[in-house]
Amino acid sequence: MLHLERFVEYLTAAYGHDRLSWVVLWDVFGWRDHRAGGPGPSTVNHHLASVSGFLAWVVAQGCGPVPEGNPAAGV
Repeated sequence: MLHLERFVEYLTAAYGHDRLSWVVLWDVFGWRDHRAGGPGPSTVNHHLASVSGFLAWVVAQGCGPVPEGNPAAGV
């Protein structure tokens, strides 16, 4: 949950929103690079895994908030 909260905080601070439907690959890269300034690479990878897993679950639900698929896949 903490990792997802940090992602939402980043989106809100950087873009003024926390809407999943607006999240694209470049947002995930930006968040990754933002996180890389603090914790070690392993911690950043854990954060990315949490966000990617959550977004994959959202896509699998088919409810439409991430119409282009998981933007964190492969990052």
